Amino acid sequence: MLRFNFEKNLEHQTQAVDSTVDVFNGLDIQIATGPDSIYINPFLDKDKGFKYIENIRNIQIKNGIKENIKKIVI
Repeated sequence: MLRFNFEKNLEHQTQAVDSTVDVFNGLDIQIATGPDSIYINPFLDKDKGFKYIENIRNIQIKNGIKENIKKIVI
């Protein structure tokens, strides 16, 4: 049987986790209200302010990733 040996605190893994978490910086967490609120998880309002788009651009710059925007023509 094949086994994986994971090492702790590898820089590239830490950078990946930090970048993933950074997408959500500054976004407001919405808490459900009402009788069903105990069954509904908190959620992020992705349409409020588009802060996550700015966060993604900042992550790209921080990690030296070239921004590549494709325009959709309708």
